Amino acid sequence: MADMIMQWRKPVQLTWNSAKNDYTADDKKLMEISDTPGIYIFAKKHGKSFTPIYVGYSAKLRNRIIKQLNNHKLMVAVGNAGNGSRWVLVAQPKRKPGQTTSTVAKRMESFLIRKFQADGWELLNEKGVRRSVKTVRWIDSTEFRALVPLQTQIEK
Repeated sequence: MADMIMQWRKPVQLTWNSAKNDYTADDKKLMEISDTPGIYIFAKKHGKSFTPIYVGYSAKLRNRIIKQLNNHKLMVAVGNAGNGSRWVLVAQPKRKPGQTTSTVAKRMESFLIRKFQADGWELLNEKGVRRSVKTVRWIDSTEFRALVPLQTQIEK
């Protein structure tokens, strides 16, 4: 049985608004997102694959996503993240006895940031600036390969 459960919601596609020089989303689809704790990922999609651009947490998810869509600096950075359509992916915790949804969501945000960086993705931080990563290679570690991967990414 899982210690924590996160439920993915239907992704929301972003559209380019040339008048505002920003990304926007359909208001009806945004209103379908619950204004409770959760995580959101601004991502780009190529074919069936999503690439994370920014990972965030909020106690009031819908409200935070709307604020982020109005964060011009962040939206410009999201737009400059290469080819592909832009999306907001949303996940919300399903609370188990003794858990708070905020705590579960914060832990998942932290986990996803570390995981995506370890996988080699460069993420944007809160100020719309890329978080640079460095690759670490472990050599002569045959005894420890099960413990430590041969190569991983760490934040600069």
